[in-house]
Amino acid sequence: RRHHTGYYTDLSDGFKGSGTPRWRRSHLVGLAASIYVQDELHARDFLQGEKVTASETFSFWDVEVLFGDRKVAVTVVVNKSGCYSATVGGHQLDVTIPADVSKPTVAADVSGTEYTLQLLQRDFTGTMKLVFQGIALDVTVLTREAAQFLDQMPEKPKLDTSKVVEAPMPGLVKLVSVKVGDMVGENQEVCVIEAMKMQNSLVAAAMGKIKGVFVKAGQTVDEGQLLVELE
Repeated sequence: RRHHTGYYTDLSDGFKGSGTPRWRRSHLVGLAASIYVQDELHARDFLQGEKVTASETFSFWDVEVLFGDRKVAVTVVVNKSGCYSATVGGHQLDVTIPADVSKPTVAADVSGTEYTLQLLQRDFTGTMKLVFQGIALDVTVLTREAAQFLDQMPEKPKLDTSKVVEAPMPGLVKLVSVKVGDMVGENQEVCVIEAMKMQNSLVAAAMGKIKGVFVKAGQTVDEGQLLVELE
């Protein structure tokens, strides 16, 4: 069995580019979809005021997972064992997650590969911020119907975030890997932040020259705080 923690050295290529294994992205998508379905089932249980079994509620879900510039269709089946079968790109993944995913770290299993996740934020709209293999990601899970409706909405202009690196969560700066004047490549690490006892690598979104470094090791930062700027 393979085990992947959230420690930053486990993933150096981020989730951009052709070098990222497809199975790794599929595992992320399957996990996010399963967490969404579990949250929905728990919400239905709460609203009904009593515990219901999977056979008495929705056991088959068609959803779409959005992260970065990707949108992936997933079908999730709720198994009697409380586990989930997520079909991603025609491949079935067996996903196991704990009933309580509100703890600082979440132990999960996808078809025999173990992961340790951090769920920093999530809400009833299917939006979640999670740390997967040391990379903080904004992920949205929608029902197929909601995703189709979203496609018909006019797209908001996107801000250019390729020249800045911001803190994705509150934490402690453990390492600053660059200084003003350095040249960095796309997905090159610029600093490491520790949050909830796990270290997370922050990388440059594009190639460029470092214009400003606004933090140092040992400094605490807030979510959204500017850390590094490129020219």
